[in-house]
Amino acid sequence: MNRYGLDDGCPTLPFLDQPGVCNRCGTRLTGRRTQWCSSACESVLRENHDWNLARRAARKRDGNKCVRCGHTGIPRVFIGHVDAPPEIRTPAWSSRNSREWGLEVNHMTPREGRGYGWGCAHHLDGLETLCKPCHRDETNNQAAERRSRQQREAG
Repeated sequence: MNRYGLDDGCPTLPFLDQPGVCNRCGTRLTGRRTQWCSSACESVLRENHDWNLARRAARKRDGNKCVRCGHTGIPRVFIGHVDAPPEIRTPAWSSRNSREWGLEVNHMTPREGRGYGWGCAHHLDGLETLCKPCHRDETNNQAAERRSRQQREAG
């Protein structure tokens, strides 16, 4: 574990142990800078290790769409007739619909109860944006794989 509390050999910090250069890109540091050549390099660290920032960065990278089905997280509402019941006429932005459809960010390698604190588990290359139905399906598949693996290991 390094001074940032991350795994040794974290690929986002290739120059961590080299004094006088940026931890991220290796640029020679000048002035009062001691770790980073710019806020952009520091942001790379934060976006790959802080869950809230990593989630936001993954959604932006994926165009705020589900990478599986392309859904934007906004419910598709079809009003076939002016006398349609109120539940069909509910605006797409309502809280009821956003709870049902919104976008979520999935860890492609399951966290398996390890929480969402600071760490290398949030690297952007291991995250994907999914709509809630696709995330539910993926979570169920991951849980089934975990149960199967545990059964094989147990006996």
